[in-house]
Amino acid sequence: MLGRLFIAAVFLFALPALHAVEDDSRLAVNHLRSIGQAMMIYAAENKGYFPERLSAVVKYVSPETFLSGRRRQAVDPKTMSAEKLAEWIDRDCDFAYVVPPMTKLAKLQPAHATPTVMERTTGSVVAVLYADGHVTEIGQTTQPTARTPMAAAMATTLPAGDLSQKLVGAWKIAFQNVICVYRFNADGTFTLDADIAPGQPPAHSSGNWRVEGRKLTIHNSASDSPVSIVGENEETEILGLSATQLVLANKDNKGKEERLLFSRELQAPAPIAIDKNKLAGTWRGFTTLVLGPNGFAALDSGGQGALKGTWVAEGNELDLQLAYPRQEIGGAEERMLRLSIDYLDDTTLVITGNVRGQQAGTIILGRQK
Repeated sequence: MLGRLFIAAVFLFALPALHAVEDDSRLAVNHLRSIGQAMMIYAAENKGYFPERLSAVVKYVSPETFLSGRRRQAVDPKTMSAEKLAEWIDRDCDFAYVVPPMTKLAKLQPAHATPTVMERTTGSVVAVLYADGHVTEIGQTTQPTARTPMAAAMATTLPAGDLSQKLVGAWKIAFQNVICVYRFNADGTFTLDADIAPGQPPAHSSGNWRVEGRKLTIHNSASDSPVSIVGENEETEILGLSATQLVLANKDNKGKEERLLFSRELQAPAPIAIDKNKLAGTWRGFTTLVLGPNGFAALDSGGQGALKGTWVAEGNELDLQLAYPRQEIGGAEERMLRLSIDYLDDTTLVITGNVRGQQAGTIILGRQK
C-alpha cells in the first residue's frame, strides 16, 4: 500500500469533506451540461447563433443552474428580479461565458476542444463546457479512485522504456484541505511534504525509491509524523504515467482497491525574448490574429467582422490598439488589448489575455503560411 502517511492524513482529516466535494463536482458538471443544452436550444432558435450573454439562456433552465456549489455563494437566484438575475448571471454567477458575441455554433471548431463556458472557482478543479456539449473537469481530481474518469482513462497509458527516468520530479495530489507532494529525485531519494489540515503543522517524510518494471518501492528512512513508519517499505503499481499525470494503485483504509491520480508540479517558465520579425504574420486557431510587419493588426474572433488597428510588442507583452464599433451611436472607439506571449516559435504562438470576450484565457494559435 502506498503512503501510510498520505492515507492516514486523508482518513483522519479529509474524509468527512470528500462526499461534499464529490457532490459539488457532480453538481457543477450537471449544471454545465444543462447550460450546454440550453445553449443548443438557443442556437436552434436563432439561426445557429450562440447568445451574446449567458443570461439569455436562463429561460430554458432554472436560476439555480448557474450555481456550481464549489464557490458557496450565499445567494438565492430564485428570489432575484429578472433584471438582477440577468446581471448576476453575466457578472457574478459560478460560470463564465467565453464565447464572443454573435458567434455561430458552426464556427466553433473543433467543437470537442473549444470551451464555451468555464466554472469560476478558487479551487484546483475547473469544470469546462465545450461546444459539442460535453463537460470535463480540468485540474486535480477531488477523489482519485477507480471511479475517477481521468484516472480510469490513464489506467493503461504507460510509456515505453525505463519508468524511473520519467518519474523523476515533483508530483502533487490534493483533496479539499490536504495537499501532498512527492519529490522523486534522480539520485534515488525522495521527500514527501503533506499539508494535512489548516492549523496543523505540515508532515514530512524522506527516504529512497526505486522502480522495477511497473512496481514502485518507497523506503521511509526519516519522518516527523507518527503515522509514517521509519524503516518501512511501501510498494505500489504504476498504472499510468505521462508528462503531466501519474496514476498509482492503492488500497484505502477498508482494503478497497482505488487509483490515486497525481499531477506533475511544473516549474514556472523562464521569460522569453520575443523576436518581432517572427511574431509578424497571420495566426489562426479559435481566433484569427493578423500582425503585419508595418504594425497593422486585425483580430477576428468569429463575431461581426474583424477588429482593426495597430500592434506593438515589448518584452513578452503584445499590445493591440483596436477600433471597436459603437453599435448604438455608430462610429468606433479605440481600446487597448494587452496580451502576454507565453510561447513563440516558427509555427506556434501561445498568448494569454481577454481575447474571447468576457473571460481571460490562454489560446494556442498556429501560423498560417
